[in-house]
Amino acid sequence: MSLSLRSFHLFFITVSVALSALVVVWGVRSWRTTGSSGDLAFGAMFLLVGIEITTINLWAMAWLGAGAIGAVLVGRATIYRSDISHMLRPGGVFLTRDARANGVELEWSQSLGSQLKASANVSHTNTFDPRANGPNVVSADWLGNATLLYHAAHNVIFAGRFNYIGSRRAGSGYDGLDLTLTQQDAFVRGLALRVGVKDLLNGQPSYFALLPTGNIVTSRYPGRSAWVEVSWKP
Repeated sequence: MSLSLRSFHLFFITVSVALSALVVVWGVRSWRTTGSSGDLAFGAMFLLVGIEITTINLWAMAWLGAGAIGAVLVGRATIYRSDISHMLRPGGVFLTRDARANGVELEWSQSLGSQLKASANVSHTNTFDPRANGPNVVSADWLGNATLLYHAAHNVIFAGRFNYIGSRRAGSGYDGLDLTLTQQDAFVRGLALRVGVKDLLNGQPSYFALLPTGNIVTSRYPGRSAWVEVSWKP
């Protein structure tokens, strides 16, 4: 199988996974904001199309001898519940009602050949905070992540991570995209070079913390930034 043909299939798989993740996140976010079930259905339809495109390209690579059929596909669904009893308030007062969080998380991970690996997860959580007698104000109901890991060469790795945080009662949510390029044995043996970009979309997300007193502390990420890391291991 020629390199160009293999790259052709890997390109369509990468685009399919990335677009599917973005459209699904958009559909869920739009549904949460406007209540439009049509946007949610469009996201689900796009996900199914993306899975079909990925499957077709995997089988094509396997048929042409790329070895992709040996790839590992993992799916997982988790139902969780957490309770906190006897929460202590300032002044040594214990709350009589429990704080709780329960929800579900769906995870998917797949090695797309020997060079490419993709994964994604989405979760929905319902919370109750006895301090507010309602949902926790700093927690998001919806969370999502999508990652892509590409071995461009035996010592070069490209990684991308998309992060979705749904709206919180204390403030809006945000989308984040981080990219990293790593080269091992750069120039000399044992020297590793890593470069990357944080918050590529320049969303400048806000992080909220709820103090025991009930006050909310807000921290804002400064925005898009680039970084370089050099390390050496003998």
